[in-house]
Amino acid sequence: MKNNKIKTVLFSLVIMMSLSSYLFLNSLSIPIPTSDINIEEVGLNDLTKQNEVTLPDVQIIEKGVEMMKRVLPISQ
Repeated sequence: MKNNKIKTVLFSLVIMMSLSSYLFLNSLSIPIPTSDINIEEVGLNDLTKQNEVTLPDVQIIEKGVEMMKRVLPISQ
């Protein structure tokens, strides 16, 4: 009986924290950036370089794949 109460309290705590974080994140006002830059002036290559973002976990996976390619023989 006591174990069920603990599980119920913890589960309700998780639900309340989730709901409060959702409400907090939706209540933030994020300014929308505006730019007066003409795309033709900047060039397409510059825009793709600026917007390219790699996450640390993606970099780790890419390095792991590269290492596996070097270690394992691949029949072609």
